[in-house]
Amino acid sequence: ERWPDLHIYHYAPYETTALKRLAGRYGMFEPELDGLLRDRVFVDLYSVVRRAVVVSQPSYSIKKLEPLYMGEELREGDVQKGDVSIAEYHLFRLDRERSDEESAATRLKELEDYNAYDCLSTQRLRDWLRDTVGLPEGWPGEHDGSGTEPTLSDLAVERARLAAQLAERATSVEDPAAAHA
Repeated sequence: ERWPDLHIYHYAPYETTALKRLAGRYGMFEPELDGLLRDRVFVDLYSVVRRAVVVSQPSYSIKKLEPLYMGEELREGDVQKGDVSIAEYHLFRLDRERSDEESAATRLKELEDYNAYDCLSTQRLRDWLRDTVGLPEGWPGEHDGSGTEPTLSDLAVERARLAAQLAERATSVEDPAAAHA
């Protein structure tokens, strides 16, 4: 409601698929998610790339496309792939269970860096598609220039607030399905 022209850019359907699965599994936020899907708030850049770009790579993985639009800021660090980030998160949790706070903090920082880079990469891909590929005026995410489009930091603050609200709501009942009833 605060940002009626808001779009959430993602690459491939992983996020929307996970949100649908979680909403169905716990019976929470189904109407809200349905509204976001119906209003086409989510924009899958993978489907845009597949229709708009031909690449000389064996796949359309976002990591294979990054040399086109990331310039000198290519990925660094130990965590560079999604499956590695999942394993690192598991190791982070094990470190916390063993009270190895130093190792846990190092792993968490690497995961934060990996996710921050993914967000930057997605934004740069969106911008590159708009500016270089020449997507039509008014494609999702274009705004009227009024300066009211939220910044990434606005969205991060809002996402953190909503995540905390969801966590509080989900942990306040023994049966998560009962939270939406």
